[in-house]
Amino acid sequence: MPVPREKARRWKIVEIACRLGSEVKKIGRKFTLRICLLRPGKPSLMPIQPCPRSMPDSYLFDIGNVIINVDFTLAAGKISSHAIVAPEEMTTLVAPLMVDLELGRIGPDAFIEAASATIGYSGDPEYFRTSFADIFELNSPMVSFIEALKARGKPLYLLSNTNVIHVQFFEAAFPVFGLFDGAIYSHEVGLMKPDPAIFEIVKSTLPIDPSRTVYIDDLTANCEAGRAAGFLAVPYAAARHDEFLKTISGIEE
Repeated sequence: MPVPREKARRWKIVEIACRLGSEVKKIGRKFTLRICLLRPGKPSLMPIQPCPRSMPDSYLFDIGNVIINVDFTLAAGKISSHAIVAPEEMTTLVAPLMVDLELGRIGPDAFIEAASATIGYSGDPEYFRTSFADIFELNSPMVSFIEALKARGKPLYLLSNTNVIHVQFFEAAFPVFGLFDGAIYSHEVGLMKPDPAIFEIVKSTLPIDPSRTVYIDDLTANCEAGRAAGFLAVPYAAARHDEFLKTISGIEE
């Protein structure tokens, strides 16, 4: 509000930056205030200009070895017991078919049929499916981090190279996936990280600003691709979770 010229000598206007309230302090939002001293000891506060929003606005997560740890040897051990190849050989032989599955080129049934023929699997197809799916273990420290972000109202999204069999399993097995606001899965878009095109799909599909979005992945190549696409890429290793938290704190300051 403008100060009348005739009363200007009675007013002293000072602009300061300060934090308002305990809740605002938590998210680091600052406001510029104008203090109008009408009479000594009785200031009137009037916000005039908000500073930039707190950083970051949103978070984009990889899944495997970030939210849930992955151990393919569990599946290989079970499935190979009904096949003519050793677990290590099975993993190598099935790898190209897994790429097709994760790119959406083939569906679960076709994958199981082709993989069974490749490794000489003679067991039940449903046993193959359940064994192939049950290879995950929850990363509890990361889940706690995700829950804290959700409690602060941060939008959360997923970006993962994965497949129908695994998605159906981990979404049903781990409630943490119910906290996310959206997901881009490789088998649904026909692209895999670190292909730059999948990051363009993320930017055009999800309501996010890459420059204000932390992207978390365990693979260096994926982080580099995310950074090239404009995201705040942060590499992750479960064994160095505390270092990860320090990195995030530095971004949020």
